[in-house]
Amino acid sequence: MSQENVEVVSRWARQVVANVSDHASEPRSYAAELRDGKPDAGVRAALDLLHPDVTWTSPLGEVYEGKLNCVGYAEQLLEALQSYSLSLRELTDLNGDQVLAEYQVEMKGAVSGIGGRYLIFVAFTLRDGLISRMVEYVNRHEALKAVGLEE
Repeated sequence: MSQENVEVVSRWARQVVANVSDHASEPRSYAAELRDGKPDAGVRAALDLLHPDVTWTSPLGEVYEGKLNCVGYAEQLLEALQSYSLSLRELTDLNGDQVLAEYQVEMKGAVSGIGGRYLIFVAFTLRDGLISRMVEYVNRHEALKAVGLEE
């Protein structure tokens, strides 16, 4: 099951990277499209890999429940940025139902103008072959500690 979970997260992560890239060139409201029942093919492909009860926890501990709220959170992030890019650097099988993703994010704040390149780590939990939980961390050690692999 572990390799299958890595493949699900890989498909989801690559689709999200593509969606972020598309959004940079053609900004629009993914949440509005979803509320109207008309998400584009890329958004639908990503959403199809999420469990209906998905939760996404930000690095600040904010929790977003359900697909619509997760899309709304992603949209808030994108709206707060003047420029951004996202790339998947690595996936690590954490055995069982968890996978760790390492992303590189390049961004510049829309208001502050402050920019930089950052690493974000996301611990994914899968249930029934779908992503049921995503928790973001700002460093690898925190992420591995949270899933019980480091002290």
